[in-house]
Amino acid sequence: GEVLRSILGSVFFAGAMLGTFVGGNLFDLIGRRYGALVGYSMVTVSTLVASFSPSIEFLFVCRFLQGAGVYIGATGGFVLLLEYTAIKYRIQANVGVQLSFGIGYLLNTFFAYFIKSWHWLAAVDGMMFVLSVVPLLMI
Repeated sequence: GEVLRSILGSVFFAGAMLGTFVGGNLFDLIGRRYGALVGYSMVTVSTLVASFSPSIEFLFVCRFLQGAGVYIGATGGFVLLLEYTAIKYRIQANVGVQLSFGIGYLLNTFFAYFIKSWHWLAAVDGMMFVLSVVPLLMI
């Protein structure tokens, strides 16, 4: 119960720590756009796969990959956004990105109210994350 939830959170942030270290090198190697796509794709795939997790150990691996992918994708995507945005519009662009995270949290809470199974909730989260990948494909 409570201990496993705590460990899942810790595993996520261990992956996030790795993602921050790996992200910079990845961006130098393949560029920010493709690096952000790699990160967001990691999150999407690992979230969808986690919804079918057969064991807690497998779920730990998925959460680790989610943490790494979130930090790789968010860092690359945010820097990419600022590079393509004119200086006078960067504040609005930043606010738009932060609002999208807030709206995502609200939607997740809304869905969690109606979807009681964490397996299905993870599947819905993974499908919602696809929406964040699509704009990167258009750049």
